[in-house]
Amino acid sequence: MKIKHLSALLVSGLLLLACSTPQIPVAGTPQMDAQAKTFAVHPARARIYVYRNLSSLSEELRVNGVAVGTLMGRSYLPLEVSPGTYRLQAKRERETILELNVLAGRNYFVLLEAIESPMNYRSSLREVSEAEAREAIKSSQLLLSSVYPLSP
Repeated sequence: MKIKHLSALLVSGLLLLACSTPQIPVAGTPQMDAQAKTFAVHPARARIYVYRNLSSLSEELRVNGVAVGTLMGRSYLPLEVSPGTYRLQAKRERETILELNVLAGRNYFVLLEAIESPMNYRSSLREVSEAEAREAIKSSQLLLSSVYPLSP
């Protein structure tokens, strides 16, 4: 009887841990990276490119409260979404939030910026120009999201 209770407790603990663990970043193939860097978007969808600057720390990204991936320095995460409003969140010491209203057939570019100082680390999510983002993404590593996958 004790073993059954112990087993149930162990399984419950593992499930809770799995639900709270940030998504491990999955790198895309070189072909997928080249395709994503064409910045082509399906006419009925929108694409949000979230990219990370030079920070050495990884940071989890949430969209509408759901973990979609973890960005590291010099990485980017393209999210193919339906038109609508999306709430992007990242949190290190303080939470940063950006709401985007996206339209079909358009790309949106968001920088998940690390602002580091000797006494403090914080993040900032901000929409940036396409020219600025393309330059940074060109030398960044593609990461994939299982929540908002890219269409072929």
